[in-house]
Amino acid sequence: MIDYGLMVSMIIAFGLPSLVGSWWMVSGRDGPVGFLDVALGPAFAGLAVGRLTTLALDDPSSIGSISDMLIIRSGVEFWPGVAAAIAAVLVSAHLGLVSPSQRMAELAPLAMIGYAGYEAACIFRDGCFGPASAIGLRPPGLATTMLPVGWFVAAAVGVGALG
Repeated sequence: MIDYGLMVSMIIAFGLPSLVGSWWMVSGRDGPVGFLDVALGPAFAGLAVGRLTTLALDDPSSIGSISDMLIIRSGVEFWPGVAAAIAAVLVSAHLGLVSPSQRMAELAPLAMIGYAGYEAACIFRDGCFGPASAIGLRPPGLATTMLPVGWFVAAAVGVGALG
């Protein structure tokens, strides 16, 4: 089963900062580089470490199975993935002869924009949950209308990133 909603969310989460990053370049060894140039490696490192951590905690015998490792929908541990992504950013900054603190400072607003895009894309993955409200969305399978908290989170994070 292909989760098209999650796929659209990921495209938005990487596409939005890439578009903004075309005007807001990140420093590189030989001049400015694009957001995807410095973000895809850490993103994949975080995804791999987060997924392997989930497999190690849930079912260590499945670590050798490629199909079990590739079914991301069954879970990815968040904090080990974040730690691995940060480590990958620091290593790439060191290899690119850029100050690690400068690289983190340049990537943080773009990463926040990506997170805001992911939260706003909750509409595509039927995940705009929140408190019961007279206005809002009705997620599939529920009879209650809910205020889409993800949209408010996206607005707050987006303003914080640009402000």
